[in-house]
Amino acid sequence: MKVLAFIFSLLVLSGLCMGGVLLVITQTPDAPLGLSVLAAGAIQILVAGPVLLGAMLAYWNFKESADGQRYFHRFILVTVVLEVLAAIAVVLYAVLAPAPGWIPLLAIGTCVALTVTAWGIGPRIRLHEDRHRVAKTGWTPVPRVEIRRKTAIIATTWGAGFILSLVGIPALFLALDADGFGVGRALLVAVQFAFLAAAVAALVVAFPLLRHLREIARGDFGLAKKIGKVVLSRKSQELDAQEQRAAAEYAAAFPVASSFQLAYFALLYAALCLQQVQGLSMPEGRVFSAVLLAFLLLVFLGYLPYYLRQLKRARRYAHDHADLLPEPG
Repeated sequence: MKVLAFIFSLLVLSGLCMGGVLLVITQTPDAPLGLSVLAAGAIQILVAGPVLLGAMLAYWNFKESADGQRYFHRFILVTVVLEVLAAIAVVLYAVLAPAPGWIPLLAIGTCVALTVTAWGIGPRIRLHEDRHRVAKTGWTPVPRVEIRRKTAIIATTWGAGFILSLVGIPALFLALDADGFGVGRALLVAVQFAFLAAAVAALVVAFPLLRHLREIARGDFGLAKKIGKVVLSRKSQELDAQEQRAAAEYAAAFPVASSFQLAYFALLYAALCLQQVQGLSMPEGRVFSAVLLAFLLLVFLGYLPYYLRQLKRARRYAHDHADLLPEPG
């Protein structure tokens, strides 16, 4: 259930974000580029904030410890501030562009509706998963054959998505009698769809591994942050004997889980970048697509060294504390 909820959230987030960008481009084509970028970015924040809130509530228990409650209150404060600033930005865009008054109303109303939905559904998903979770009796490293199987699922999904797109896209263009159809465009869309399908597959196969990291921390966000600081940030924290074993297990499990999570982000970013490459061929959105493409590339290239540093630290911690790992069970 949680996997389906996350996939649905991803689809909702992607659809609303791209819809917001198209809304800005089509409704105010003559607006200054800076103003359009401000409005599009604000809409992304208004949509992403509630979706992230729902994901956090569905995944973590913030009431388990005082640290967890403190982190959650801080997250809520930052989210509310960003949402308010984003709402102000959308209103300013509507006044200065000028844009139809229903655009800020729609953006802010969607944010409120998503927030209410996330606050109501998120905890219910977590409680449902907790009631149906099968308790594990011991720690088990991920076998290499399992890693190869998960990798094969992602690769096969990419290939299947590419082949289906090559067949379906030309048929769709012909059925709609649409202009602009060509081999190059069909290949570009097919590759984009293949990357998106593979990203969903990567999320599905990574989820059990990420859930194992959550179970190591007993679902307590405060404990997870404490362990993460010790293992990934090399910060000095007082850990009792049970937390030390949890930290060693977390360090041993992190490289595999985070690698599949990185694969998901890479595949998703590849699909989004190809979408912006298509936008470069459209005169009305060429500049905006170029700016967004550069932003996506900078974000991913900036995240990669950070991830590699965390991976190295986790492997070193697991090696240095291998004696704390329990017997596989």
